[in-house]
Amino acid sequence: MAVTEKPAFNKKLLENIQNDLKALAIEARKRHPHLKEAAESGIIRVQNTVSRYDDIRLAFLSESPEILEPFFMGCDTKSTKIVQMSLTSIQRLITLEAVSATAANNIITCLWALMESGTEELKLLQTVTLLITTNAIVQGETLAKAIVLCFRLHFTKNSTTNNTASATVRQLVSAVFERIIAEDYSPPEGPSGQNNLHLRNLKVVAVFHQNLCLAMLQMVLCCFKI
Repeated sequence: MAVTEKPAFNKKLLENIQNDLKALAIEARKRHPHLKEAAESGIIRVQNTVSRYDDIRLAFLSESPEILEPFFMGCDTKSTKIVQMSLTSIQRLITLEAVSATAANNIITCLWALMESGTEELKLLQTVTLLITTNAIVQGETLAKAIVLCFRLHFTKNSTTNNTASATVRQLVSAVFERIIAEDYSPPEGPSGQNNLHLRNLKVVAVFHQNLCLAMLQMVLCCFKI
């Protein structure tokens, strides 16, 4: 991004998030007063946070768990319109890479609750895809949980959700495998380079297999309610 574009980008980002919170407060004012209050407090938090940073994206990143909280509360209402608004705002921050690892874990927890209640399943899958393909902050058990979430939606009775979840699983598995290769690869040097490359390739397979095993284990535990 050009230097001259950055102030305009920051201003637009700030306006978008503030407008999202204002819209959430308005939508929640009649039936969800606690959410209205949280959204209004969120506006103040955003203003206080950005005042300490030159780069607004970094400001959001630093306090993303707290900034996202009103949107998580919006998802908890299970109100179709509020959930849609909240997921759109969450997606906005994901796309801009303004989400920390802690916030990403909280997002997966939020999406899991939506999955279990059968709420906005297609937008949920869209959010998972964005979160995992936009950056590499989702790892380990959180990554496994995200994959299990998609597997479980693959077995729903709704054919549209079923097909979308199936495509999402394939996309996520491919993205994770490519991520591991990209993170671990470096050109071999010296006479032992080929051996080192072979060992790195084995590590890629091992890490990838570990993530899938975690996903399968979590799925079994969910199925049998262990």
